[in-house]
Amino acid sequence: MGENGRFKILGRKKNIIKRGGESYYPPCYEELTLHNPKVARAVVVGVPHQRLFEEMCLCVVFKEGEDKETAVTSLKQWFDTNSSVNADGLPWSPGYILAMDDFPVTKTGKVHRVKIRELAIEELGIKT
Repeated sequence: MGENGRFKILGRKKNIIKRGGESYYPPCYEELTLHNPKVARAVVVGVPHQRLFEEMCLCVVFKEGEDKETAVTSLKQWFDTNSSVNADGLPWSPGYILAMDDFPVTKTGKVHRVKIRELAIEELGIKT
C-alpha cells in the first residue's frame, strides 16, 4: 500500500499478452509448445517491446539430456513450421525463447509468472 492509501497492482490482472494490437492467451502457446518432444515444461510471459507494446517470451524447461542451445534453435525451427501468421503478418510464434533450468514457484507451488517475467526481462536486457 502506498502513502496515499492505495494499492498498486504489480502483475497482470488477466493472463493476456497485448502484442501489436492483438491479444494472445499464453496457455494456448504453452499447450502447443508441450507437443514438442524436447520440452518438459513451458511458460509464456509478456515482456515490454518498444513497437508492439509487448512481445511473447516463451520460457522452457527442456527434458533431461537436451542441450539448451541446440534445443532452442530446434524449437524456433519447429515453431516456424508449426505456426502461421495473423492478418498483420505477425507470426503466431514467440518473439523470444529462453531456456531455464526450472521455474520459480509461489508458496502454494504455482508457477510464479511475475518472477519469470522479471527474469526474462533481465536475461534479455530489456529496459523498462
